Amino acid sequence: MTAALRHYDPPSFSERLRDAHAMTRPLMLEIIDHACRHFPSLGQNGCTARVMRLVDAEVWADAALALTLIALKTAIYVWRLQA
Repeated sequence: MTAALRHYDPPSFSERLRDAHAMTRPLMLEIIDHACRHFPSLGQNGCTARVMRLVDAEVWADAALALTLIALKTAIYVWRLQA
């Protein structure tokens, strides 16, 4: 777990992650809510819709990779603004 996630991480959330026997849609949505602060609001763009389709289909690895791509695109955009 990253230091940034620990900073925003209520203890009960960490315990639920640690105790989870399997990924579920509600757990994935809670992870997105807590850990993905740059994740766009539902329905704002194609990336958001794609991630939500993957979550609805319970394709957890693909959803995690799509979230990583969104995070990278956001970081690159911010980096370009600062350059």
